[in-house]
Amino acid sequence: MAQRLLFISILLIGYSSIFAQESDSILLNPFRKGRWYTGLSGSISSSTNNSNASKTASNDFNFNISSGKFIQDQWLLGIRFLAMRDQRIGSITKSDSEILYIGPTGSYYFQKSSNGSLLINASIGFVKFREESSILDQTDIVTNAENKGQGIGGIFGLGYSYTMFDRISFDIGFSIDSFWVDGEQTVAGTKSNGDTRIGDISFSFGFNVLLDKFFF
Repeated sequence: MAQRLLFISILLIGYSSIFAQESDSILLNPFRKGRWYTGLSGSISSSTNNSNASKTASNDFNFNISSGKFIQDQWLLGIRFLAMRDQRIGSITKSDSEILYIGPTGSYYFQKSSNGSLLINASIGFVKFREESSILDQTDIVTNAENKGQGIGGIFGLGYSYTMFDRISFDIGFSIDSFWVDGEQTVAGTKSNGDTRIGDISFSFGFNVLLDKFFF
């Protein structure tokens, strides 16, 4: 009887150990192969600058969504979409610019930890750009300029992904955006072709969902 109880106890302990190891292996690496990832980040800002000589108002927004799959542990491959708009209105000037970007993206997570990991990501894709600017004289438009075109762009980031419950992560870090546009410029009705380079360094914060299956 004692031997039978000992044998059953050993089986239970062994089963519990295996189960714990499997659970730990899952919890220790939320960025495991086969999982689906969907992330969303963005920002909206509005500001006004008043001085004795002039007044300037600005409105900006940035919308970024990405989705992909872990093709290997800690290696994510997917697609990224970015929309940006910047509007500035002053006493004698006005400008409005828009950027749309779409392209493949890849990320690497350095650590296997249930709490999160340092990460790097990169994306190279297609960009479309439009910018309009005006110089005003009270209520009359004196000069109107437009610059629009399309080209290629690159987005590179470094940050940390903090993971909760193996399902949700919050990303925080820095992003470097560079876009090269072959565009058409129109100034006071005169058209010309030229290249435009747009660069930006920004602080980023994102919310992500990690799923074992793609929603179904």
